[in-house]
Amino acid sequence: MGKARAQRWKLERAKNRKLLWMAFTVMQAAFIIELGAGIIAGSASLQIDALETVNTKTVTESVIKPRWSARQEGTLNTMAGVFALLLCCWTFGVAVWNHIYSIVPDARVMGAVGGLFFIVNAVAFVLLYHQRVGNAKMKAAWCGARNDMISAAAVLAGAVGVWLTGESWPDAIALALILPFASHRALKTMRAR
Repeated sequence: MGKARAQRWKLERAKNRKLLWMAFTVMQAAFIIELGAGIIAGSASLQIDALETVNTKTVTESVIKPRWSARQEGTLNTMAGVFALLLCCWTFGVAVWNHIYSIVPDARVMGAVGGLFFIVNAVAFVLLYHQRVGNAKMKAAWCGARNDMISAAAVLAGAVGVWLTGESWPDAIALALILPFASHRALKTMRAR
């Protein structure tokens, strides 16, 4: 009976690692694409959504590489948190800049990228849904996918608002919805030891 349980545990762990590697790979690509698209479109909300992806990537990375020492993991968390806080400040500055100089983000790029990453995060959410119970790290990865999905929905709403109004304030509202969560998560990442 003990051998069968150990074998099931090994199979479950291998399945979890495979799911996390898939999520980790998608998140790396998502960050680069989303941040680049946010800069090209002039969208602060797309850029802050990329930040949310970075925070989720950090959580997933700590799950995938459990052999890191506590010091290495602490250094990673601190660096990721500082980077995330800097990106929070950057995106706030983008929104202020857009408002002062009446720069309107490209709603088409916002909508296309926001929609794509809403779908990507919804798939990750579904893949990780059944794995969230019983394992704190898998639950953290699932929560990250859920939060990224919510952020992508805010970007989509901002894109619709920019398209309908032809102004930048809907993008700023989407940023304002995501920014408190992103900055809180960045501080929480820095404190994780």
